[in-house]
Amino acid sequence: MQGLIDSGKYKVIEVLESDDSYEACLCIDVMVDSGYRSCLINTYKSREAIKTLLPLFYNDRFQECSSFRKLITSDGCVSVVFDHNEGESFQEYFVKNPSLTFQQRQELAQSLLLESLQLDLLDDRLAQRVTSRRNVVVDKGLMRVGINYMMPVEVQFREHFRSVWLGELLCTIFPQGKKLPLEIDEYIIRLLNGEFDSCVDIYSEWREVSRMATETLGSYEKEGFFKCLFRYMKEKKRRNREIMR
Repeated sequence: MQGLIDSGKYKVIEVLESDDSYEACLCIDVMVDSGYRSCLINTYKSREAIKTLLPLFYNDRFQECSSFRKLITSDGCVSVVFDHNEGESFQEYFVKNPSLTFQQRQELAQSLLLESLQLDLLDDRLAQRVTSRRNVVVDKGLMRVGINYMMPVEVQFREHFRSVWLGELLCTIFPQGKKLPLEIDEYIIRLLNGEFDSCVDIYSEWREVSRMATETLGSYEKEGFFKCLFRYMKEKKRRNREIMR
Protein backbone atom coordinates (compact mmCIF):
# COMPACT_ATOMS: atom_id res chain seq x y z
CA MET A 1 0.00 0.00 0.00
CA GLN A 2 1.41 3.39 -0.98
CA GLY A 3 1.54 6.21 1.55
CA LEU A 4 -1.14 8.15 -0.37
CA ILE A 5 -4.42 7.03 -1.98
CA ASP A 6 -6.61 8.67 -4.62
CA SER A 7 -4.02 11.13 -5.94
CA GLY A 8 -2.94 12.11 -2.46
CA LYS A 9 -6.40 12.78 -1.00
CA TYR A 10 -5.96 10.10 1.66
CA LYS A 11 -2.82 9.54 3.70
CA VAL A 12 -2.20 6.03 5.04
CA ILE A 13 -1.54 5.93 8.78
CA GLU A 14 -1.75 2.16 9.36
CA VAL A 15 -1.98 -0.93 7.17
CA LEU A 16 -4.34 -3.42 8.81
CA GLU A 17 -4.14 -6.28 6.30
CA SER A 18 -2.38 -6.78 3.00
CA ASP A 19 -2.00 -9.54 0.41
CA ASP A 20 -1.94 -9.88 -3.37
CA SER A 21 -5.69 -9.37 -3.79
CA TYR A 22 -6.70 -7.06 -0.94
CA GLU A 23 -5.48 -4.32 1.38
CA ALA A 24 -7.17 -2.58 4.28
CA CYS A 25 -5.77 0.52 5.90
CA LEU A 26 -6.59 3.39 8.19
CA CYS A 27 -6.21 6.77 6.52
CA ILE A 28 -6.89 10.44 7.08
CA ASP A 29 -8.55 12.69 4.52
CA VAL A 30 -5.95 15.42 3.94
CA MET A 31 -8.32 17.48 1.76
CA VAL A 32 -10.77 18.39 4.53
CA ASP A 33 -10.50 19.66 8.08
CA SER A 34 -11.69 16.48 9.75
CA GLY A 35 -9.66 16.88 12.91
CA TYR A 36 -7.57 13.98 11.63
CA ARG A 37 -10.50 11.62 12.07
CA SER A 38 -9.51 8.35 10.47
CA CYS A 39 -11.32 6.51 7.72
CA LEU A 40 -11.12 2.85 6.71
CA ILE A 41 -10.26 2.02 3.10
CA ASN A 42 -10.68 -1.44 1.57
CA THR A 43 -8.74 -1.84 -1.69
CA TYR A 44 -9.42 -4.77 -4.03
CA LYS A 45 -6.74 -5.64 -6.58
CA SER A 46 -7.66 -9.00 -8.10
CA ARG A 47 -9.90 -9.12 -11.17
CA GLU A 48 -12.03 -11.85 -9.67
CA ALA A 49 -12.70 -9.89 -6.47
CA ILE A 50 -13.50 -6.71 -8.40
CA LYS A 51 -15.83 -8.55 -10.77
CA THR A 52 -17.73 -10.05 -7.83
CA LEU A 53 -17.87 -7.05 -5.49
CA LEU A 54 -17.95 -3.92 -7.65
CA PRO A 55 -21.64 -4.29 -8.71
CA LEU A 56 -22.55 -4.69 -5.03
CA PHE A 57 -20.88 -1.39 -4.15
CA TYR A 58 -22.88 0.43 -6.83
CA ASN A 59 -26.15 -0.86 -5.41
CA ASP A 60 -28.40 1.99 -4.25
CA ARG A 61 -29.14 0.38 -0.89
CA PHE A 62 -25.45 -0.09 -0.15
CA GLN A 63 -24.80 3.58 -0.81
CA GLU A 64 -27.42 4.48 1.80
CA CYS A 65 -25.18 2.93 4.47
CA SER A 66 -24.28 5.78 6.84
CA SER A 67 -20.63 4.67 7.17
CA PHE A 68 -19.99 4.63 3.42
CA ARG A 69 -18.07 7.65 2.10
CA LYS A 70 -16.75 7.09 -1.37
CA LEU A 71 -15.92 4.60 -4.13
CA ILE A 72 -12.60 5.02 -5.97
CA THR A 73 -11.61 3.18 -9.16
CA SER A 74 -8.09 3.71 -10.46
CA ASP A 75 -5.01 1.79 -11.62
CA GLY A 76 -6.98 -1.42 -12.03
CA CYS A 77 -8.06 -1.37 -8.36
CA VAL A 78 -11.24 -0.53 -6.52
CA SER A 79 -11.12 1.24 -3.15
CA VAL A 80 -14.10 1.67 -0.85
CA VAL A 81 -13.89 4.37 1.81
CA PHE A 82 -15.81 4.12 5.11
CA ASP A 83 -15.95 6.09 8.34
CA HIS A 84 -13.83 4.47 11.03
CA ASN A 85 -15.02 3.96 14.61
CA GLU A 86 -12.32 4.48 17.21
CA GLY A 87 -12.44 2.37 20.32
CA GLU A 88 -11.16 -0.61 22.25
CA SER A 89 -11.39 -4.12 20.87
CA PHE A 90 -14.81 -5.58 21.75
CA GLN A 91 -13.29 -8.71 23.28
CA GLU A 92 -10.65 -6.85 25.28
CA TYR A 93 -13.16 -4.35 26.63
CA PHE A 94 -15.29 -7.01 28.31
CA VAL A 95 -12.24 -8.89 29.62
CA LYS A 96 -11.07 -5.68 31.29
CA ASN A 97 -14.52 -4.73 32.59
CA PRO A 98 -16.08 -7.83 34.20
CA SER A 99 -17.98 -5.76 36.79
CA LEU A 100 -20.26 -3.88 34.40
CA THR A 101 -23.80 -3.56 35.76
CA PHE A 102 -26.73 -5.17 34.00
CA GLN A 103 -27.95 -1.74 32.94
CA GLN A 104 -24.58 -0.90 31.39
CA ARG A 105 -24.62 -4.19 29.51
CA GLN A 106 -28.15 -3.43 28.30
CA GLU A 107 -26.97 -0.08 26.97
CA LEU A 108 -24.07 -1.67 25.11
CA ALA A 109 -26.33 -4.36 23.65
CA GLN A 110 -28.79 -1.68 22.55
CA SER A 111 -25.96 0.24 20.88
CA LEU A 112 -24.67 -2.89 19.11
CA LEU A 113 -28.08 -3.86 17.75
CA LEU A 114 -28.84 -0.32 16.59
CA GLU A 115 -25.49 -0.16 14.81
CA SER A 116 -26.12 -3.54 13.18
CA LEU A 117 -29.24 -2.24 11.40
CA GLN A 118 -26.96 -0.83 8.69
CA LEU A 119 -25.98 -4.37 7.75
CA ASP A 120 -29.44 -4.94 6.29
CA LEU A 121 -28.55 -2.41 3.59
CA LEU A 122 -25.71 -4.63 2.42
CA ASP A 123 -25.94 -7.59 0.09
CA ASP A 124 -25.28 -10.79 2.04
CA ARG A 125 -21.94 -11.21 0.27
CA LEU A 126 -20.78 -7.87 1.73
CA ALA A 127 -22.49 -8.12 5.11
CA GLN A 128 -20.93 -11.54 5.67
CA ARG A 129 -17.49 -9.96 5.30
CA VAL A 130 -18.29 -7.31 7.91
CA THR A 131 -19.54 -9.76 10.53
CA SER A 132 -16.19 -10.45 12.15
CA ARG A 133 -15.57 -9.90 15.85
CA ARG A 134 -12.46 -7.88 15.04
CA ASN A 135 -14.66 -5.26 13.35
CA VAL A 136 -16.47 -4.43 16.60
CA VAL A 137 -15.13 -1.80 19.01
CA VAL A 138 -16.36 -0.09 22.18
CA ASP A 139 -16.02 3.64 22.79
CA LYS A 140 -15.45 3.64 26.56
CA GLY A 141 -16.25 7.31 27.01
CA LEU A 142 -19.57 7.23 25.19
CA MET A 143 -20.40 3.63 26.19
CA ARG A 144 -21.15 3.00 22.53
CA VAL A 145 -20.48 0.01 20.28
CA GLY A 146 -19.22 0.68 16.74
CA ILE A 147 -18.90 -1.62 13.73
CA ASN A 148 -16.10 -1.07 11.24
CA TYR A 149 -16.36 -2.13 7.62
CA MET A 150 -13.20 -4.10 6.98
CA MET A 151 -14.23 -6.55 4.24
CA PRO A 152 -11.53 -9.00 3.10
CA VAL A 153 -11.82 -11.08 -0.06
CA GLU A 154 -11.56 -14.42 1.73
CA VAL A 155 -14.49 -15.23 3.97
CA GLN A 156 -16.15 -18.35 5.34
CA PHE A 157 -19.85 -18.16 4.50
CA ARG A 158 -22.48 -19.49 6.89
CA GLU A 159 -26.27 -19.48 6.99
CA HIS A 160 -28.20 -17.00 9.17
CA PHE A 161 -24.89 -15.24 9.81
CA ARG A 162 -26.42 -11.99 11.11
CA SER A 163 -28.37 -13.88 13.78
CA VAL A 164 -25.51 -16.17 14.82
CA TRP A 165 -22.91 -13.37 14.86
CA LEU A 166 -25.01 -11.09 17.03
CA GLY A 167 -25.82 -14.01 19.30
CA GLU A 168 -22.12 -14.67 19.79
CA LEU A 169 -21.48 -11.01 20.60
CA LEU A 170 -24.36 -10.88 23.07
CA CYS A 171 -22.90 -13.95 24.80
CA THR A 172 -19.89 -11.76 25.55
CA ILE A 173 -22.00 -8.83 26.72
CA PHE A 174 -24.21 -11.04 28.91
CA PRO A 175 -22.10 -13.86 30.42
CA GLN A 176 -23.89 -16.80 31.99
CA GLY A 177 -24.71 -16.35 35.66
CA LYS A 178 -27.40 -16.70 38.32
CA LYS A 179 -28.62 -13.14 37.76
CA LEU A 180 -28.93 -13.30 33.96
CA PRO A 181 -32.65 -12.80 33.20
CA LEU A 182 -34.33 -15.72 31.47
CA GLU A 183 -35.57 -13.49 28.64
CA ILE A 184 -32.01 -12.50 27.69
CA ASP A 185 -30.82 -16.10 27.83
CA GLU A 186 -33.65 -17.39 25.64
CA TYR A 187 -33.19 -14.53 23.18
CA ILE A 188 -29.49 -15.31 22.77
CA ILE A 189 -30.26 -19.00 22.22
CA ARG A 190 -32.68 -18.08 19.44
CA LEU A 191 -29.99 -15.93 17.82
CA LEU A 192 -27.37 -18.68 18.07
CA ASN A 193 -29.84 -21.13 16.52
CA GLY A 194 -30.21 -18.80 13.52
CA GLU A 195 -33.88 -17.95 13.98
CA PHE A 196 -33.53 -14.45 12.50
CA ASP A 197 -32.46 -13.37 9.02
CA SER A 198 -32.49 -9.58 9.40
CA CYS A 199 -31.05 -7.16 11.92
CA VAL A 200 -34.33 -5.22 11.87
CA ASP A 201 -36.17 -8.29 13.18
CA ILE A 202 -33.46 -8.91 15.75
CA TYR A 203 -33.65 -5.34 17.06
CA SER A 204 -37.45 -5.30 17.06
CA GLU A 205 -37.48 -8.42 19.24
CA TRP A 206 -34.78 -7.02 21.51
CA ARG A 207 -36.83 -4.02 22.65
CA GLU A 208 -39.49 -6.22 24.25
CA VAL A 209 -36.93 -8.70 25.57
CA SER A 210 -34.98 -5.88 27.24
CA ARG A 211 -38.08 -4.45 28.90
CA MET A 212 -39.17 -7.82 30.29
CA ALA A 213 -35.61 -8.68 31.40
CA THR A 214 -35.47 -5.56 33.57
CA GLU A 215 -38.64 -6.67 35.37
CA THR A 216 -37.34 -10.23 35.78
CA LEU A 217 -34.06 -9.01 37.24
CA GLY A 218 -36.05 -7.15 39.88
CA SER A 219 -37.70 -10.43 40.97
CA TYR A 220 -34.32 -12.22 41.01
CA GLU A 221 -32.97 -9.65 43.44
CA LYS A 222 -35.60 -10.75 45.99
CA GLU A 223 -34.67 -14.45 45.85
CA GLY A 224 -32.91 -16.28 48.62
CA PHE A 225 -29.63 -18.11 47.99
CA PHE A 226 -31.01 -21.65 47.59
CA LYS A 227 -33.97 -20.58 45.43
CA CYS A 228 -31.58 -18.64 43.19
CA LEU A 229 -29.20 -21.61 42.90
CA PHE A 230 -32.01 -24.08 42.12
CA ARG A 231 -33.45 -21.81 39.43
CA TYR A 232 -30.02 -21.30 37.88
CA MET A 233 -29.25 -25.03 37.67
CA LYS A 234 -32.66 -25.72 36.14
CA GLU A 235 -32.23 -22.98 33.53
CA LYS A 236 -28.69 -24.16 32.73
CA LYS A 237 -29.97 -27.65 31.85
CA ARG A 238 -32.72 -26.16 29.70
CA ARG A 239 -30.22 -23.93 27.92
CA ASN A 240 -27.93 -26.85 27.07
CA ARG A 241 -30.89 -28.74 25.56
CA GLU A 242 -31.96 -25.73 23.49
CA ILE A 243 -28.49 -25.10 22.05
CA MET A 244 -28.09 -28.77 21.09
CA ARG A 245 -31.21 -28.65 18.86
